[in-house]
Amino acid sequence: SHPELSVSLIMRLFERLDGIAEETPEARTKIVAALFNARTAATIDGLLERVESSDAALRKAALSVLASIDSPRTLPVVTEASANPDLEVRRIVVAGLASWPDSRHK
Repeated sequence: SHPELSVSLIMRLFERLDGIAEETPEARTKIVAALFNARTAATIDGLLERVESSDAALRKAALSVLASIDSPRTLPVVTEASANPDLEVRRIVVAGLASWPDSRHK
């Protein structure tokens, strides 16, 4: 695999994610799944930027991926989001954290 192609693909996915309002729910799901599967530093950086977006759908999509990535870089954002007044945001966080490994078994 070529790192340049991976970065290029990730950037295209973020461009699509930034236009999430125009995407169908199925397309959004595919974009989020592709970003989740990438799990690169560039992916996490891009998602962390989008969690601060003024677009609620984009924030939630980014958070849904970040909440599923067990990483010291994602934990502070996920922890903060767990106190969000929006019930949907809290559900996203709980669903994502449920996929994290249980540290008591390490």
